[in-house]
Amino acid sequence: MSCEAENLALGGDTVTVSLPAVKARALADHLDRRDPYEFVDVSGNMLRIDPADDWTRFTFVRDSRQVGEPSGTVPVVVLTGRLPEVARALEAEAERAEHEQHAAEERTQHCVGAAIDHDETGVCNHGPVGTPLAEAAARFAAVWSLQDTAREAAPALHCTEIDTLVDLLRAAGAPETAARWLDAHADSEPDCQGHRAR
Repeated sequence: MSCEAENLALGGDTVTVSLPAVKARALADHLDRRDPYEFVDVSGNMLRIDPADDWTRFTFVRDSRQVGEPSGTVPVVVLTGRLPEVARALEAEAERAEHEQHAAEERTQHCVGAAIDHDETGVCNHGPVGTPLAEAAARFAAVWSLQDTAREAAPALHCTEIDTLVDLLRAAGAPETAARWLDAHADSEPDCQGHRAR
């Protein structure tokens, strides 16, 4: 998750610090205890928390070693009494990020594990229509099924590129669209006998 601070003055800096979910939870714990906290993300940007009785200072510092970016500092103050709200928001965002990551890992494992489950035409059988992969494949096939698109774009593709596109269209359950792309490619490449014979 990202935490961003922006100095609203004309020409003011904006600094973004990327917090992994585990670090967002740690920050929430520190806010609950009103303890100081400092974190440096993978890009070198830093977030420092300095609690006080009335105000808590959040300081965002952009690393000066980033290419094309000058260093910058954006201080933000929050009423200390509102820190529990900030902590709850961080925990909720961390939980959401963890849930999304877990779901993405499950989808990846499902698709990787099922990569060998194809019928004789190459159509993927590992998930019912309605899964994210099946929906994406159906949308892809629909967009690339227009005859004008094939006629205009196929001449620009090399044989290996057309082979890859045709394989993907067949796997998406669109063999007619795959044939249209092969024909358009073969018509534009007189020397392409391999595709004309398919």
